[in-house]
Amino acid sequence: MEMKCVMVIDADLPAGLIANTAAVLALTLRKEIEGIIGPTVKDGSGHPHAGITTIPIPILKGNSQKIKELRNKLYAEEFSDLLVVDFTNAAQTTKSYEEY
Repeated sequence: MEMKCVMVIDADLPAGLIANTAAVLALTLRKEIEGIIGPTVKDGSGHPHAGITTIPIPILKGNSQKIKELRNKLYAEEFSDLLVVDFTNAAQTTKSYEEY
């Protein structure tokens, strides 16, 4: 099965929050998609390198309104083979998972 992935992140966020959003989304993808991370490999000197993603993940920019529209469209239609991961403002501004 061919798998494609894209992240759409609010370009109006500060750089630190954009990086944090991408990291959180990537960690969630790792949890949800079996085999998205390849095995550890060794370089020519025998040094190990931890596995990285096996698929490209382009990061696209949008604004909060466009992202809300996209999310609403994805949830309004039946996409049985589509994984949607969102990282809301509420999730980004809480200090613990319990608070979220």
